[in-house]
Amino acid sequence: MLALTDATVTFSSPGGPFVRAVDGVTLTIPAGQFVVVVGTNGSGKSTLLGAIAGTVGLDSGRIELAAGSWPATTSPAGVSTAGRRSWGASSRTRGPARPAA
Repeated sequence: MLALTDATVTFSSPGGPFVRAVDGVTLTIPAGQFVVVVGTNGSGKSTLLGAIAGTVGLDSGRIELAAGSWPATTSPAGVSTAGRRSWGASSRTRGPARPAA
C-alpha cells in the first residue's frame, strides 16, 4: 500500500515566483494495484514520483509505504521496506526526503 496525504512540493524559479509542482495531493494505492500518472509537460508527474521515491523533499504532507515485494530490505530507491515506513515534510532539510527511522 502506498498513501500520500496532502503532499506538497514547491520550487523557486530563477528570478521569479515560487512554483508549486505538487499541490496537496492525497492518494491511496492498495497493494497490487497498477496506476499510471499522466499529464502535460510541467504538470508535476516527475516531481510526484520523485517524492514517492524519496529523491524530492516534501514541503508539507506525508507519504506512507507498506512493506513491498522488493528483495532484501531495500527498494530500488534505497528506501527500507522492512515493515511500514513513512516520511514527510518534517524530515525535509535542503535535499531529498529521507525515510523515517
